[in-house]
Amino acid sequence: MTARLLRSWLFLPADNERFAARALTGDADAVILDLEDAVADRSKAAARAGAARHTGDAGNAARHLYVRINALDTPHALADVTAVVGPGLEGIVLPMAGRAADVEILDWLLTQAEHAGGLPVGRTAVVPLVECAAGVVRMGEIARASTRIRTLAYGSGDLAADVGMPWEATGSGDIGVRSLLALHCRDAGIGPPLDSVSMAIDDEDALRAEAHRSRDLGFGGKLCVHPRQVATINETYLPSAARVEWAHRIIAATDEAEARGAGAVRLDGQLMDIATIESARRILDLVAAAR
Repeated sequence: MTARLLRSWLFLPADNERFAARALTGDADAVILDLEDAVADRSKAAARAGAARHTGDAGNAARHLYVRINALDTPHALADVTAVVGPGLEGIVLPMAGRAADVEILDWLLTQAEHAGGLPVGRTAVVPLVECAAGVVRMGEIARASTRIRTLAYGSGDLAADVGMPWEATGSGDIGVRSLLALHCRDAGIGPPLDSVSMAIDDEDALRAEAHRSRDLGFGGKLCVHPRQVATINETYLPSAARVEWAHRIIAATDEAEARGAGAVRLDGQLMDIATIESARRILDLVAAAR
């Protein structure tokens, strides 16, 4: 069975119960309750308790519920993990992942929490956020650091601040980083990466341009910060109707050629190579995975 395609990953502050409850019944493919950037230090404990109420509800497992914990070098990370691992939690988003050891430490903490909660060991997924220079340099080892890793996510704003470059969401300054993310995810056998958030919540054209750019580089989805961004993201990370029709025609021609025992596949007067046929299969797999 093809794994469900998760295109839109909606961040919400875990200390806002009204927003969280609404998101869990909304259209985002995945929901991320945030304990880090969106929560002030004085509210960390309340946010953690709020997240735990949702992750402790097994009914939320179908909502692809994630929690972004605080970074491992903060005094909050251990309490975050201990509190939120539960039957309704699909995974943890790990901020500032800079080395494989960060993932390995989180893996160990999750194992202890799963044991303590009577949950199957290994059930909790991990999505490391690549958002610092150390993470970019070591993204290959990070992608392979644990069997829990679903994919890598990109934090372009934090990376820009770390290395001192302008944060231009639709610019080309970080195209090399984005390309490497897609390549390392593919090489590690994990899902395609997730693009960084867009802060242009009132500019659908800018959001669509960002999503198109990362999709064309091999990304499979995008983090977002507002529910109104979800529909655009879900639409953009699916192949167009024309591409789907093209893929169906390629596969139909391939099946016909195989039935005739022909070694070559022709369509519209052109020979189809193996790479083209595989591209068509991947397009149809994407469509199936989004259902």
